[in-house]
Amino acid sequence: MPEQDPSTLIPEYLNGSLDAERRSELEAALAKSLALQAELEFWREVASRERALSAPDAAAEAELEFGLRRLLRDVRTAPRQRTPWWRSLAIAASLIVMLQSVLLLRTAESPAPGYRMLSGVEAGATLQVTFAEQATVGQILELLQPLELEVVSGPSALGVWRLAVSPGQATGPVIETLQSQGDVVEHVGAD
Repeated sequence: MPEQDPSTLIPEYLNGSLDAERRSELEAALAKSLALQAELEFWREVASRERALSAPDAAAEAELEFGLRRLLRDVRTAPRQRTPWWRSLAIAASLIVMLQSVLLLRTAESPAPGYRMLSGVEAGATLQVTFAEQATVGQILELLQPLELEVVSGPSALGVWRLAVSPGQATGPVIETLQSQGDVVEHVGAD
């Protein structure tokens, strides 16, 4: 069996878990080597500092406990402050004004000057179309693609779709074509 480095036995030696035979081997090596003795002293110092740091400080704990009790007492006895009635009213009024602003901005019909669609295509007329309940997506696409109609929005809660007619395209023939498809389209109107 190869001989073990005596410095590896120091931790077991310090915590008292080294058996008698290996303990005597380590003590014999310690008597012969000043470097090993210095290492043992180093580890003893590390162990004592670690114990000192991990030991609870009774005075500090008592001070923390006292501070916590005082804080809890102050929290329990502090008077509750009521919010003035006018502050709640002011908050409610502010929320109503913000809601109105959002609704007014959303319902603006005409786009601002200089408005451009992200697709780069300028918008033409817009139609409102209601499709039959039994109409499939395939049928709707077959109808819209040759007419070059683009879905702007829809379906709404009432089932109304808004479709954009390509710029320069006449709206009348598109409406007539859609109205002629009674099995797919229920209603067509200009927006």
